[in-house]
Amino acid sequence: MSYLDWKVGDQVVCVDTWARENDGNGYGDEVGPIAGQIYTIREIGFLHPTIHRLQVRLFEIENVVHRYNDIGMWEQTFYASRFRPVQKRSTDISLFRALLNPTPEQAEQFIKADHDEQHQVDAEVLRAFILANRDGSYP
Repeated sequence: MSYLDWKVGDQVVCVDTWARENDGNGYGDEVGPIAGQIYTIREIGFLHPTIHRLQVRLFEIENVVHRYNDIGMWEQTFYASRFRPVQKRSTDISLFRALLNPTPEQAEQFIKADHDEQHQVDAEVLRAFILANRDGSYP
C-alpha cells in the first residue's frame, strides 16, 4: 500500500516518535505521535505551505493552533513517513477448536482412517515377511 492509498479514517502505526525538541521550532506545548501507537488519519496531504512533504494530522492528537511568523495560524502536522498502515488480519481459530474438540462424526472418521492405515501397514509387513522367507527358512 502506498501513501496514495491513504485516506481520512485509515489507521496507521507510528514507527518514528516525534519530539518537538528534535524539531527546534514551536511553542513547546505541541504533542506528537509515539512509536508503536496506533492513530487515525484526520487530514492528509501537502499541508504545510513551505514544506513539500506528505503530512498528516491525527484524530488522537489535536494540538493548539498557534500563530507562526512564517506561515500564519497553524496546527502541528507530522510527516507521513513516520507511519505505516495498520495491517488488519482476521484471526479465525475455529479450525484449531475443531481439532481439539472433534464432533462424533469427525472422531469416527479419524478412527476409521487410522484403522485402515494400520491394516495397510500390517499387510505390507506381512507381505515383506513372506517374500523374505520364501525359501522356507522360517521355523
